[in-house]
Amino acid sequence: MRKTAALLSALTLAGTLAVTGTVAATSATSAPTASATTVAAKAPAASAAKPMTKAEQIRTMVRELKITKKQAKKRLKVEKKARNLEPKLQKKLGGNFAGLWVSKNGKKIVVGVTTKKAAKQVRKAGAKPKLVKTKLNKLNKGASKLNREIRNVPDKVSAWWVDPVSNKVVIQAKSKAAAKKAANVAGLSAAEVSYDISDVRVTPVRDYWGGDPLWGCTLAFAVHGGFLTAGHCAVEGRGHILRTALDGGGHIGTVVESQFGGGIDAAWATNAGSWNGLPRVTHWNGGGYVEVRGSQEAPIGAHLCKSGNTTKWTCGYVLTKNVNVNYGNNKIATLTETSACARPGDSGGAYIWNDQAQGITSGIADRPDGCRSFFQPVNPILQRWGLTLKTAGSQVASIQGWQNKCIDVPNSNFSDGVQLQLWNCNGTNAQRWQFANDGTLRIGGKCMDARWAWTHNGTEVQLMNCNGHVAQKFTLNGAGDLVNLHANKCVDVEGWGTNNGAKLQLWECHGGGNQKWWRI
Repeated sequence: MRKTAALLSALTLAGTLAVTGTVAATSATSAPTASATTVAAKAPAASAAKPMTKAEQIRTMVRELKITKKQAKKRLKVEKKARNLEPKLQKKLGGNFAGLWVSKNGKKIVVGVTTKKAAKQVRKAGAKPKLVKTKLNKLNKGASKLNREIRNVPDKVSAWWVDPVSNKVVIQAKSKAAAKKAANVAGLSAAEVSYDISDVRVTPVRDYWGGDPLWGCTLAFAVHGGFLTAGHCAVEGRGHILRTALDGGGHIGTVVESQFGGGIDAAWATNAGSWNGLPRVTHWNGGGYVEVRGSQEAPIGAHLCKSGNTTKWTCGYVLTKNVNVNYGNNKIATLTETSACARPGDSGGAYIWNDQAQGITSGIADRPDGCRSFFQPVNPILQRWGLTLKTAGSQVASIQGWQNKCIDVPNSNFSDGVQLQLWNCNGTNAQRWQFANDGTLRIGGKCMDARWAWTHNGTEVQLMNCNGHVAQKFTLNGAGDLVNLHANKCVDVEGWGTNNGAKLQLWECHGGGNQKWWRI
C-alpha cells in the first residue's frame, strides 16, 4: 500500500475510475496547466465518498436537463421500459425493426417499423409505432460504404450517420455539393438521404500535439486488469506510459491497445503498481460517485451524464448513434452524439446512463457553448479487445433468450460437466445466475464453463468448479451476445432447438435469434 501522503490520491482514483484523471493543458494553445497538488487538494477524502442516491439523480436531472421533478421521474420509468423492450423487439421484428427512441418529452417509446404487422406488434408491446419506408440495414449499408470509401469522400464532409427518427442517412457538410457527392459514393437515393449544411466541425477534445503531455485527458471505466480512455489520448501506442496528475504525476498505466481512426477512438492500459480501478464514476460532488452495474446501451432520446476533468459532471440527451465523424487525415470514428457539454481535457472521460456505462469522450462540435459532444461506445471496445467491464456488487438474474426461454441447469443438478439447456423461465435457483466481478457467471457454487477450454464451434457450455481460467469468463454485451472470452464465440442454442431441454454450445457469433440473451 502507498504511504498516507499518496493514499488519498490512490483512493480518489479507484473511487472515480480515474475519471478525475489529469489537468495539464490539452495543447500548447490550451488553457494554463493546473498543478498536480491543486488536484490533490480538491480530491475528496475516502470517508466522504458515497454512491449517488435516487433523489440526487433526480435533482441532477432537474438541474442539468431543465425539467421538473415529475418529468424526471416519468423519464426514468420510460427509459427503464425502453431498455428492456429494445432487444426484445429487435429479435421479434427482425428486418422490420427500424430503430427505437424515447420521445423528446420523455413520455413515449417510439419504434420505427416497415410493415403494418410489425406496427401492431409494437402497439401490443406498449410502444408507439412509426411506419417508415426504408429498412435499417439498407441505410446502415450506405453509411458503412462511406466509411470504406473515405478517400473518395470530400474533405468538406464532416460527418454522416443513420437517423432512425427521420429514416434517412444524414450527411453533414460545408456545402450541398460535397454532401451530394458523398451520397453518390454511398449509393443513396434522394429519398434515403438528408443534408445538414453547416460549418460545424467535430474535433477531438484533446489536441494531440507533438510534445503535448497526456495529462490533458481523462480516464473512463475500469476493466479487469486496467482501464479505458480515448485512443487520441494514447496515439503513441503499445507500451506508452500513461501518467496521472494524482499522486504527483505518477505512472498509472501502460498502453496495451490504442486506435484512433478506422471507426475507433479508444485505448486500454494495464494498471501500474498498486493502482486499482473500482466500478465507479465520480459526479464531482463532495466525493460522491455513481456505481457502474453494466453497459446496456441507452436508446436515442434517453438522458445520460458525462464525467470529465474539465467540465466535471454534465448531463444531456442521446441525440444520434453511429455518427461517422471525419477527423481529417482519413481518420474516421463511429460515435454517439449527445447534448452533454464537454471541453478540452474531458477526452477519455465516462458517459453513464443511470448505472450503465455508455462510452468514452471523443470529440466536441465547434460550437460556442460546446454542448454537442461525441463518445466512443464502450461495448464495441470491450468486444474488440476481449475486455470485461468492472461492475459493482453481485448481480443475480435469470438469462432469457431464444423462444423466451431461460438458461437452465438440468434438474438443478449442480455437478461438474452438466451441459446447460433452455427451459421455460421459472425463477428457480437452477436459473438464477450471479454476474460476478471477475467476469464469471456463477450458479449453485459452480461456474459456466467451455468444456475442456475448447474453442471450436460446438463446444458444450457446461457447469464446472470455478478455477479462474479464461474459459469461464463470459460477457453479456449491449447487442445481446453472451460471449465466451476464451473462444471469442457466442453461447448458442444447438440446432435452433425450440423445445425445453435444447442444449447450449459455443458457436461463431452471427447475430441470430438463437444467440441473443438478456437479463430478467
